[in-house]
This record gives sequence, structure tokens and C-alpha cells, in this order.
Amino acid sequence: MVLVHCALIGAAHAQTVNPPDVAVSTLGVQTWSDSAIRDVYEAPTDMDLLVAQRLRWTLAGDQSTPGPALVAMIDGRFILDPTGPEARPIEWGYVRTLGAEVVSDKWVVDIGRSQVYRGGPRLVDGVQAMYKPSDTIRIGVWGGLAPNLFTTVPTVRPGGGPIFSYATSKTQLSVVGEAVMFEGGLDRAGVLTLGRVSLERTLDVMGRLDVELAGPVEDGPRLVDGMLAVVGNPTQSLRLDLLYDAFSSYRYIGSEALDPSLRRFQDRLGAIGQANPLFLQDERDPTLNHLVGGGIRFQPEGGGTVPRLGVTVRYRHHPLEENRYLRINPQAGVLRLGDTLDVIADANLIQLHPREDLVLPGGEDPTGQQIDGGLLLYFEPPGSPVALDGSLRGILAHDDFPGLGFYGDLFVNVVSPQLDVIFIAGAAAMTETDLLDEQGSLGIQGFVQMTKYLRPPRR
Repeated sequence: MVLVHCALIGAAHAQTVNPPDVAVSTLGVQTWSDSAIRDVYEAPTDMDLLVAQRLRWTLAGDQSTPGPALVAMIDGRFILDPTGPEARPIEWGYVRTLGAEVVSDKWVVDIGRSQVYRGGPRLVDGVQAMYKPSDTIRIGVWGGLAPNLFTTVPTVRPGGGPIFSYATSKTQLSVVGEAVMFEGGLDRAGVLTLGRVSLERTLDVMGRLDVELAGPVEDGPRLVDGMLAVVGNPTQSLRLDLLYDAFSSYRYIGSEALDPSLRRFQDRLGAIGQANPLFLQDERDPTLNHLVGGGIRFQPEGGGTVPRLGVTVRYRHHPLEENRYLRINPQAGVLRLGDTLDVIADANLIQLHPREDLVLPGGEDPTGQQIDGGLLLYFEPPGSPVALDGSLRGILAHDDFPGLGFYGDLFVNVVSPQLDVIFIAGAAAMTETDLLDEQGSLGIQGFVQMTKYLRPPRR
């Protein structure tokens, strides 16, 4: 309460202007159908409702001028399935923010559920308070109950940690600490460091270091994620990027059994009498994966029709050969044809480790190769509220299905600035054959959703 009081009586002449108020409401319907399971399930078609709400709204104070303000904060999405076979009205939900924020010249205090500042996926049900000694530095602390990261359901995981952030237009550095308990034991203690250096439009260097300092399984520090990315623009038309990422399992130790996918899988194994050491679900893999890659893209700036050429390469190395892969993604296209149309052709060439236990119908040896490619079209007439984008791809994965598969989609976007409404509708279809009976299957999915923006009247 002291922090809240300090925030409310902050300096009258603040240096920072609060972000504008806005409420973003989304309603939608989505459905899918697959002919391959039509004879297996009684309901081969599923239909769900989407409800989402984002809100930042000043409840007290004047949001258009510097000074203390009390702001309501909401960010949540829900998939509703009232007619589903398991009778679960809420099939999926994700709430990242639900509470209030008190803002003054020197303090920012979040009460309720909030995203830990510069904390990656971390959430907290409690209090987050940050002191701003200058426009570039934030020093704070967060504490309370850490929700389940998989479902965001409130969980009894008490914890907290310090926050430090330094940010200018060209340099950012932040350090967030974390110590969380679960059922009387340590769930995780770690530190997340994020950094970025930007040299105008010529060079961007970004880094991330997530280290687990302690846990109930292993002693000593363990790298969870270490990433370094470099993006360079030696000219206005040429973009180069390099990437290295060393990462391992990010599942939390004591509370990871709360992950519904793990729990349902274990329950299903037990139900069929397979819950034995041969079928253990590995809930945590400390082995490091090493992802390296790079890319180059050529696209002249300026108006009128311009070409786009590029290629991206990614390789993941793992001690186990079956977990390695190489992906090459070439791309070529033409942008702004007639100031209305973009046409881009691309492909993905993927090399996996061949599955030694796989027996193909024709007796061929598995190759581990997958290829897909096709066209992407984007159409938006100047001044029109309607934009269309669609794609058509062929898929060849000999180890998974013998023939050539196809994928296509089409999306319609309509924007009404007068009503502050965005309408989006989309449909996709995919065909493939089965390795066992070579019968073709057709999967179809679609959605329709409307997003309404509400802003306070201008003064």
C-alpha cells in the first residue's frame, strides 16, 4: 500500500505521458473438418467460439497529460466449445493481464495479474513495482503467485525477484531474477538477461541469456536458452542476418505435471496399461540443442514495382541424430505490381534423419527428406478497405505419405476506419494420402472474426 500511495502522490510535473487508452474486443467462430477421421469419430467436424479482450483504460487521472493515473489492464483470449464431446464450455483460455496499473512520474505499480517486465513468458498474480529514477532506467521487484505457464490458471507457486532495465532508442539491457516455490520445495531459481544494440538502420545485435541457477533435480547453473542474433543492412536494399541459439527444455520442475497435455498423456497410458518405464514421459530434457542459421534478402526500397530475392538456412544440432534437421528456404518474387499485387514464390527443403524403423509400402529406404513450395499472393488496391491474400503449395514427404499433397488458403481482410472495426475471414484446405491404404483425405478449416477498437473521445 505504501508503493501505491507513493504512486498516487507522485510529482505533479511528470516527464512521461501515459500511453493512449484503447479497448480491443474480438468475437469469432472457427471450424474444421477432416474426412480421414469421419469413420472414427461420431463428430468429424468441430466448431468453436473465440472471445478475446485487450484493454488499457484510465479510471482516474487525466490520460492526456503527465501525472498520476489509475489504469485498468486486461489481456485475455478464450476458445469456447459448449457442444464439445467432453462438455467443456471453455476449451482453452489464456489470460496474461488482469488488474490495475498505477502510474506516476517516478513509479509504475501493477496490482493483480501482470506480465513480469522484461521477463519473457513470466506472469505474476500479485504486485509488480518499478521506480524510474530517469527516463532510461527502471528498478523494481515483482512478487506473488506465479500462474501455470501452459494454461495461465492460478497456481500456488509463491515467488518473486528483482528487475533492472536500461533502455534508450539505441541500447537496451535488462536483468530479471526469479525464485519460485511449489509444494514446499524450490521449483526454479533463475535469471533472464536481455540486450540489444542498434546502430541506426545499419546493424542490430540482440541477445538473450536464460540461466537456471538452482532446481530440485540438478545442482549448479544450467543454461536454458542462450541466443545471439545479428541483423545488418549494409545498403538500403540488402539485409543480412545471422543466428545462434542454444536451448534446452524449459518445463518447470515441480509444477510441470500441471501441463494438461502431459497429464492427459500419462492418464491415457495408465488407462491402457502402458504406464511402465518403457513409456515414461520425459518431462525435462537438459540436453542442449544448437540452432545456427543465416539469411540474405535483396529488396530495393522506393515506390513502384520492385523484386525480392532471398534465402534462409537453419540447422539444428543435437547429440541424437533423430533430433537434427536442416532447412533451406529460398524465395523470389515481385512486389507492388500495379501498386496492388505482391507475388512471392518460395520453397522449404528439409532434411531429417531417416527413421530406421519405418517400412515404406514399396520397399524403398526412408530418406528423411521433405519438400514443399508454392506461391503467395497479396492483393490490396490503393485506398481500398479490402485486402486479399492467399497461397497454394505442394507438399512432398515420401516418408509420411506416398503421393503429392496440396495446401491452399484464402484470407479476406476488411478495415473500416470510420467504425474502428476489422473484419477477417479465412479458409484453408489440405489433401494428402495415407501410407497404409493410400486413400486420399481432405481437411478443411475456416474462421470468421470481427475486432472492434474503442477509444475515448478526443478533447
